[in-house]
Amino acid sequence: MDPDKVAQIAVAGMNFAWQGQSCGSTSRLLLHESLYKGVLERVVERVAALRLGDPLDDKSQMGPINSKRHYERVCAMVESGRQEGARLMTGGKRPAGEEFKRGYWLEPTVFADVNPSMRIAREEIFGPVLSVFSWRDEKEALTLANSTEYGLTASIFTNDLDAAFRAARAVKSGYVWINGASAFYGTPFGGYKNSGARNRQLSAPETRPSIIDAGGGAASTGARGGQPTLQRCRAARSTRQSCRGRRLRSAPRMLAVARGVTLYTDAVCAPMPAVL
Repeated sequence: MDPDKVAQIAVAGMNFAWQGQSCGSTSRLLLHESLYKGVLERVVERVAALRLGDPLDDKSQMGPINSKRHYERVCAMVESGRQEGARLMTGGKRPAGEEFKRGYWLEPTVFADVNPSMRIAREEIFGPVLSVFSWRDEKEALTLANSTEYGLTASIFTNDLDAAFRAARAVKSGYVWINGASAFYGTPFGGYKNSGARNRQLSAPETRPSIIDAGGGAASTGARGGQPTLQRCRAARSTRQSCRGRRLRSAPRMLAVARGVTLYTDAVCAPMPAVL
């Protein structure tokens, strides 16, 4: 994987334009140990360069948090990250300047060396805070990915199509992107665990994910002239809406995956030819 591309999509998935105040923000970034340093450096560089300012100014890339109560909670989460040993790479404080002395401003924040026992790893922050983890093998990555009580969105980065499908099926998230993030195609989806709707999970056999191509048949790598034509959806039991695949431009950006059921905010990336 190209570390620059991974960093670009990981930052985009955080929805910093909304101060990270999005249920689907990919707020936990899980990096294979061989990519950890390179991608982390690029993520920190991109996040530190974000331009804060008036949300009505077209030049602004991030505004203030939406209320005093929520600002205090996000700041408390940042402080807990410091206290529990996460490495603060950038942000974590009120930005300098007269224009930021009033209001609920917080610099976009990146923590490295996060582990699953930390509060910032277990709870939804719903703010401009990205937590970065390292993993060694596929089993560890999936354990980390499924270690929270939420399961709404996830993003998987890999050059291995088989590994991509395997991980997408194993991650307990309702909407799973592969080599992308924060792009929704109108496919219905929900959430696992505390991201679900009153514990109504789509786990019955009849609601398992299906893989279809533009022609309605089983899709595979190389289908239709060698171009991936994959989009996967698990329709909600109550709606049973259909899903049509679209031919995408290149193999690395293979598909958007919607599994119909979940907050799960992880970007999982791995080097070629590693498993994830």
